[in-house]
Amino acid sequence: MINSTDFFNKEAQKLMNLFNIKKFIDVIQKGNILLRKYPESSFLFNLIGLSYKELGKFKEAKHYFLSSLKLDSNNIAALSNIANLFRLAGEFENSDKYFKRAFEIDPNHINTLLNYGNLKNDLNKNEEAIFYYKKAQNIDNENLTILYNLALAYQDIGDFDNAKFYFRNILKLNPKFTKVDRMLSRISKYTASDEHLIEMNNKIKNIDINKVEKIDLNFGLAKAYEDINDYKKSFEHIAEGNKLKKESINYNKKKITRLFDNIIKNFGNFDVEKNKINNLGKKIIFVLGLPRSGTSLVEQIISSHSKVYGSGELPYLRSLISKYFFKDGELDSTLIDSERFKKIQKEYFHFLDKYNIQEKIITDKAPLNFFWIGFIKSIFPNSIIIHCKRNLKDNSLSLYKNIFDDGLDFAYDLDDLLSFFNDYKKLMEFWEKKYPKTIYEISYENLISNTTKEIKELINFCELDWENNCLEHYKNKKTIRTVSAAQARKPIYKDSMNINKKFDPYLNIFFEKLNSL
Repeated sequence: MINSTDFFNKEAQKLMNLFNIKKFIDVIQKGNILLRKYPESSFLFNLIGLSYKELGKFKEAKHYFLSSLKLDSNNIAALSNIANLFRLAGEFENSDKYFKRAFEIDPNHINTLLNYGNLKNDLNKNEEAIFYYKKAQNIDNENLTILYNLALAYQDIGDFDNAKFYFRNILKLNPKFTKVDRMLSRISKYTASDEHLIEMNNKIKNIDINKVEKIDLNFGLAKAYEDINDYKKSFEHIAEGNKLKKESINYNKKKITRLFDNIIKNFGNFDVEKNKINNLGKKIIFVLGLPRSGTSLVEQIISSHSKVYGSGELPYLRSLISKYFFKDGELDSTLIDSERFKKIQKEYFHFLDKYNIQEKIITDKAPLNFFWIGFIKSIFPNSIIIHCKRNLKDNSLSLYKNIFDDGLDFAYDLDDLLSFFNDYKKLMEFWEKKYPKTIYEISYENLISNTTKEIKELINFCELDWENNCLEHYKNKKTIRTVSAAQARKPIYKDSMNINKKFDPYLNIFFEKLNSL
């Protein structure tokens, strides 16, 4: 005869098995049935909460985590999970509170250490993040998530030697973790006999890997072959990687063009002076332009100034504009008014408060903020806008030969790229005409060719006193989480100019079309 405890343990294990194979709905359904028989099970409430979290249903997850803790206030798994839930929701103070409660029970709980490191990473406190990741690593030296987060944290602060060390350790443990191959390629300089280049070739030819893994390997190999000047092979991998990536996404070119057109239409007769509001928070320097146009470098230069905090690519403006001015996925001009501007400004600065930024001036370098220049002018009237421009051939190639973790779905098809560039050009011409002499344009090529002069003029436009630190921007240890992380850590160099010529034999028709824009 099976006793109640044995029965529960068997059923609980079944639920864990379902969770491990990502059948979260089954866990929720069967877990709730089991709860009718075991309503005092803190374990069940926590597991169901975790399943809701994985499904992105934070409200339900929070309810179950709190129910778990009500039954057992020392359930460290539930404490760590609700702390992580608050982190993902951007409620950093609540997150910190629950993490500290978890540490009081067990200062060496591995998931708590990992997720607390993630919290510190979210707050751009990379050194602290590394501290907690390493504590977790000391407990489990083969945990891939810990090793990967460590590698990324070191990469973010420009410590590429340590980043490479952890990336390589991951590949020893799991050669099919091909995203690591791609990340490693970004911060490496290859030779023809490079061991990692050989490994990537062997994997893509001989190992059974899925489409996502093939995408990562193709982009990794493309970078490696470019380093050794084999542009034919490099482009073959670029083309194959983009082909596979394009197949895996659903990019609607017409919808994006419609957004560009709607913005121009809605702001054509928009009276900024009538609708702008008072700026009640920090002064913001928006660094924007096409991705891969030099925005990371420009932000690195500006944030090297002692009075400026470099925030990186903040997602808040885009999400707030979507929240207040979009209806059914489309920009709705009837919603554009000063009251909503006030709400956006208040919420934007509320998000920033979570970072405890001491400086009075911050940068926001989300490149695609060029969509929202009209909104920026009204919502943040004392802000400064820096528009980064780059040779379109080099810019397009730099996009096409990289993969991005944050979308940019237009970058994986040449026709989509051409359409996006054309729409971007029209929109920027509209903004420059509507707001003359208020958008500072900086050319990537001029910055490379005449560095000191361009940087001094940039700093002057930002209304900052001159500091020599700005010329040594590569020493800036601020977090960089973009594809440009390695390049922005170097002194300015000319190798990234006219890179299109290396690939002209394979992209000449596309380049000719670009010339006509």
